[in-house]
Amino acid sequence: MIQKRLSGMNEDLSLPSIRRVLFENGILGKLNFADNEMEQIDLFTLKDEGQLFFQFSEYMEKQVIVTKEETQKREVSIKRNEANRFRDRSSYSRAQRIYLDRFEQGEYNAYAGGLLFVPFLERYSFLPTLKRVMDIGSYEGYSFEELCLNLLYMDVFRFRSMEDFKRAYREEFGMLVGRTYSPSHFTLRRFLHKIRKLNKGEELIEEFACEYLKSGIAQWGVLYIDGHFFPYYGMFSILKGWHGVRKIPMKGSYHFLAVDESFVPWIFLVRSSSEDLLEKIPEIIEKAKKIGKIAGLQDEQLENMIVVFDREGYSGKLFSYLDGREIDEGQGRVLFISWAKYSKWVYDISEDKLDKSVTA
Repeated sequence: MIQKRLSGMNEDLSLPSIRRVLFENGILGKLNFADNEMEQIDLFTLKDEGQLFFQFSEYMEKQVIVTKEETQKREVSIKRNEANRFRDRSSYSRAQRIYLDRFEQGEYNAYAGGLLFVPFLERYSFLPTLKRVMDIGSYEGYSFEELCLNLLYMDVFRFRSMEDFKRAYREEFGMLVGRTYSPSHFTLRRFLHKIRKLNKGEELIEEFACEYLKSGIAQWGVLYIDGHFFPYYGMFSILKGWHGVRKIPMKGSYHFLAVDESFVPWIFLVRSSSEDLLEKIPEIIEKAKKIGKIAGLQDEQLENMIVVFDREGYSGKLFSYLDGREIDEGQGRVLFISWAKYSKWVYDISEDKLDKSVTA
C-alpha cells in the first residue's frame, strides 16, 4: 500500500509527503523520525586551536608548553595594547588615521627606503632642533614637522628644485611624512617664504652645530675651512662673483664651510659674493669657540684647535690674528696650517719623501 501511495506521489515527492505516508501506516513512531534530528554540518569541522606549531623536535614541544603557560598574560597584554592603540588614535586627524591604516596593512611604495632615516633623525634630534629655533605651528593643513620632513626627503631623493618635485608621486611620498598625500610644491614654496621672513638661518646653523658636538657627530680639534662659489640663476639682481671652474663672473653667493678631522661639516655660512674667505676665517673660528662653549667643552679643549685652510687665506694680517697679536683680550693663539706661498725650500723636497703624517 505504501508503495502504491508513493508511486502516486512521484510528482510531489518531498519530505513532508513521505512523513505523512509513514505516519498513516504507523511507521513514524517506531523510527522516531523527527525534524530536530537533522543537522547540516560542514565537510571539515575542526576546532579552533589557536596558533599551531610544527613540532620539529623536543625543544619545540617544550617551547609550546612554556607558551601555553603564559597565554593568559599575553592575552591581557595584547588587549591592553589594543585598547591603548585605539585610544591614542582618537587624537589623530582623519587623514592621519587613514595613513595609519595603510601603513599597518602594507603596500607598495617607491620611497619606502626613506624610512631607514627615521632612527637617525630620532637619535640626532633633527625635528626638535628645528622647533627650538623656528617653530611656526601648522601651515595650510600640514604641521611644521611634516613640512620640514618633506624638504629633507626631497634632498634625499634628489629633487633639485620645487619645480622638479612635480614629478613625485604625492600619494606615495606622503608616507614619509605621515600623511596620505605630501604637500604640493606650491605649499612648500610658500612655506619657505614664511621661513625666510623669520631671518633665523645662522641661528639654526649654530643650534645644529652645537647638537652635532653634543651627540658626537662632529669632533672638536681640527677645523678645515674653505669657501665655494655657488651661481644663482633666479630673477633677482644680486652681486656677481668669480666662478672658479668656468672662469667667468656670475651672479651668486659664497658658501663658507668648516669640517672636522673626519670631514664632517658642522659650521657653514651663506654670504654675499662681495665677501671672501680671508675675512671669514676669524669669524668661523670665533663661532666655533662660542658653539663649543655652549656644548660644554672645557677651556683647555677650546684652546686646542688647529685650523687648516688653503692659499685663499694667505695673508700677513690673518697670520697676525691667528698668532694672537691682533685679537681681543682673553683670546689665545690658534695653531694654523696653510699654503707655503713663498717658501721655495718646499720644492726642494722630493715627492717620495712626503709620506709622513702627524696626529695632534
